[in-house]
Amino acid sequence: FPVTICQIAVVWLLTGRIGNDFNYKGTFSIVRKFLPSLRSTTLRDFIEILESLGVYTLVEHNKSNREFRYYGRVVEFFSVDQETKLRGRKRDHLFIDEANEINKIEWQQLLFRTTGNIFLALNPSTPNHFIKTELEDVRRFAVQDIEVIVSSYKDLL
Repeated sequence: FPVTICQIAVVWLLTGRIGNDFNYKGTFSIVRKFLPSLRSTTLRDFIEILESLGVYTLVEHNKSNREFRYYGRVVEFFSVDQETKLRGRKRDHLFIDEANEINKIEWQQLLFRTTGNIFLALNPSTPNHFIKTELEDVRRFAVQDIEVIVSSYKDLL
Protein backbone atom coordinates (compact mmCIF):
# COMPACT_ATOMS: atom_id res chain seq x y z
CA PHE A 1 0.00 0.00 0.00
CA PRO A 2 2.71 2.61 0.77
CA VAL A 3 4.23 2.02 -2.68
CA THR A 4 0.82 2.64 -4.25
CA ILE A 5 0.45 5.95 -2.43
CA CYS A 6 3.99 6.90 -3.48
CA GLN A 7 2.93 6.21 -7.07
CA ILE A 8 -0.08 8.50 -6.57
CA ALA A 9 2.25 11.19 -5.19
CA VAL A 10 4.60 10.84 -8.18
CA VAL A 11 1.70 11.16 -10.63
CA TRP A 12 0.46 14.21 -8.72
CA LEU A 13 3.93 15.77 -8.73
CA LEU A 14 4.30 15.30 -12.49
CA THR A 15 0.74 16.12 -13.56
CA GLY A 16 -1.05 17.87 -10.69
CA ARG A 17 -3.80 15.25 -10.76
CA ILE A 18 -5.28 12.88 -8.22
CA GLY A 19 -8.37 11.35 -9.78
CA ASN A 20 -10.49 14.23 -11.06
CA ASP A 21 -8.81 16.81 -8.80
CA PHE A 22 -6.19 19.09 -10.36
CA ASN A 23 -3.67 21.33 -8.59
CA TYR A 24 -1.45 23.56 -10.70
CA LYS A 25 0.58 24.31 -7.57
CA GLY A 26 0.58 22.84 -4.11
CA THR A 27 2.12 20.53 -1.56
CA PHE A 28 1.84 16.81 -0.92
CA SER A 29 3.30 15.84 2.47
CA ILE A 30 4.50 12.33 3.18
CA VAL A 31 5.19 11.72 6.85
CA ARG A 32 6.11 9.09 9.36
CA LYS A 33 6.73 9.29 13.11
CA PHE A 34 10.55 9.07 12.93
CA LEU A 35 12.90 10.31 10.21
CA PRO A 36 15.22 7.27 10.00
CA SER A 37 12.23 5.02 9.29
CA LEU A 38 10.84 7.49 6.76
CA ARG A 39 14.17 7.70 4.91
CA SER A 40 14.68 3.95 4.74
CA THR A 41 11.16 3.12 3.56
CA THR A 42 8.78 5.61 1.96
CA LEU A 43 11.37 8.13 0.76
CA ARG A 44 13.41 5.32 -0.80
CA ASP A 45 10.28 3.94 -2.52
CA PHE A 46 9.42 7.39 -3.89
CA ILE A 47 12.89 7.86 -5.39
CA GLU A 48 12.86 4.34 -6.87
CA ILE A 49 9.54 5.09 -8.60
CA LEU A 50 10.89 8.34 -10.08
CA GLU A 51 14.00 6.49 -11.29
CA SER A 52 12.03 3.57 -12.74
CA LEU A 53 9.94 6.03 -14.77
CA GLY A 54 13.09 7.80 -15.97
CA VAL A 55 11.95 11.16 -14.56
CA TYR A 56 14.18 11.57 -11.49
CA THR A 57 16.50 13.95 -13.34
CA LEU A 58 13.53 16.12 -14.42
CA VAL A 59 12.52 16.77 -10.82
CA GLU A 60 14.36 19.20 -8.56
CA HIS A 61 15.40 17.17 -5.49
CA ASN A 62 16.48 19.14 -2.43
CA LYS A 63 18.12 16.37 -0.44
CA SER A 64 18.67 18.36 2.76
CA ASN A 65 14.98 19.37 2.96
CA ARG A 66 13.73 16.08 1.50
CA GLU A 67 11.66 17.96 -1.08
CA PHE A 68 10.87 17.21 -4.71
CA ARG A 69 9.71 20.12 -6.90
CA TYR A 70 8.20 20.14 -10.33
CA TYR A 71 6.31 23.06 -11.95
CA GLY A 72 5.06 24.62 -8.73
CA ARG A 73 4.21 21.36 -7.01
CA VAL A 74 6.15 20.01 -4.02
CA VAL A 75 6.29 16.58 -2.45
CA GLU A 76 7.89 16.89 0.97
CA PHE A 77 8.96 14.25 3.47
CA PHE A 78 9.20 14.96 7.18
CA SER A 79 8.87 13.24 10.54
CA VAL A 80 6.20 14.02 13.11
CA ASP A 81 8.27 13.19 16.17
CA GLN A 82 7.82 16.74 17.49
CA GLU A 83 4.36 18.30 17.47
CA THR A 84 5.83 21.79 17.00
CA LYS A 85 7.03 20.74 13.51
CA LEU A 86 3.40 20.30 12.51
CA ARG A 87 2.07 23.74 13.36
CA GLY A 88 1.70 26.14 10.46
CA ARG A 89 2.63 23.60 7.77
CA LYS A 90 -0.19 23.63 5.22
CA ARG A 91 -0.64 21.10 2.46
CA ASP A 92 -3.05 19.96 -0.19
CA HIS A 93 -2.55 16.21 0.23
CA LEU A 94 -1.11 14.03 2.98
CA PHE A 95 0.14 10.48 3.33
CA ILE A 96 0.89 9.15 6.82
CA ASP A 97 2.88 5.94 6.65
CA GLU A 98 2.59 3.66 9.70
CA ALA A 99 -0.16 5.96 11.00
CA ASN A 100 -0.56 3.79 14.09
CA GLU A 101 2.74 5.29 15.33
CA ILE A 102 1.29 8.80 15.68
CA ASN A 103 -0.86 10.07 18.51
CA LYS A 104 -4.18 11.89 18.34
CA ILE A 105 -2.70 15.38 18.81
CA GLU A 106 -0.25 14.84 15.95
CA TRP A 107 -3.11 13.51 13.80
CA GLN A 108 -5.24 16.58 14.56
CA GLN A 109 -2.42 18.98 13.71
CA LEU A 110 -1.93 17.24 10.34
CA LEU A 111 -5.67 17.00 9.64
CA PHE A 112 -6.40 20.67 10.38
CA ARG A 113 -3.79 21.83 7.88
CA THR A 114 -4.68 19.49 4.99
CA THR A 115 -7.23 20.67 2.42
CA GLY A 116 -7.35 17.63 0.11
CA ASN A 117 -6.88 13.89 0.28
CA ILE A 118 -5.44 12.12 3.32
CA PHE A 119 -4.06 8.60 2.98
CA LEU A 120 -3.16 6.43 5.98
CA ALA A 121 -1.23 3.18 5.91
CA LEU A 122 -0.96 1.22 9.12
CA ASN A 123 -0.47 -2.14 10.70
CA PRO A 124 -3.13 -2.24 13.40
CA SER A 125 -1.20 -2.91 16.58
CA THR A 126 -3.94 -2.19 19.09
CA PRO A 127 -7.72 -2.41 18.75
CA ASN A 128 -8.17 0.77 20.83
CA HIS A 129 -6.04 3.10 18.70
CA PHE A 130 -7.96 6.28 17.83
CA ILE A 131 -7.67 5.50 14.10
CA LYS A 132 -9.64 2.31 14.64
CA THR A 133 -12.16 3.62 17.17
CA GLU A 134 -12.77 7.14 15.83
CA LEU A 135 -12.08 6.93 12.10
CA GLU A 136 -12.82 3.36 11.05
CA ASP A 137 -15.60 2.54 13.50
CA VAL A 138 -17.40 5.90 13.79
CA ARG A 139 -16.57 8.50 11.16
CA ARG A 140 -16.59 6.04 8.25
CA PHE A 141 -20.30 5.44 8.88
CA ALA A 142 -21.39 8.78 10.38
CA VAL A 143 -19.73 11.20 7.95
CA GLN A 144 -19.03 8.65 5.20
CA ASP A 145 -15.90 10.41 3.97
CA ILE A 146 -13.53 7.53 4.77
CA GLU A 147 -12.80 4.44 2.75
CA VAL A 148 -11.05 1.55 4.46
CA ILE A 149 -9.01 -0.77 2.27
CA VAL A 150 -7.66 -3.86 3.99
CA SER A 151 -4.65 -5.40 2.25
CA SER A 152 -1.49 -7.33 3.03
CA TYR A 153 1.61 -8.61 1.29
CA LYS A 154 -0.46 -11.64 0.28
CA ASP A 155 -2.48 -9.41 -2.07
CA LEU A 156 0.67 -9.00 -4.19
CA LEU A 157 0.94 -12.70 -4.89
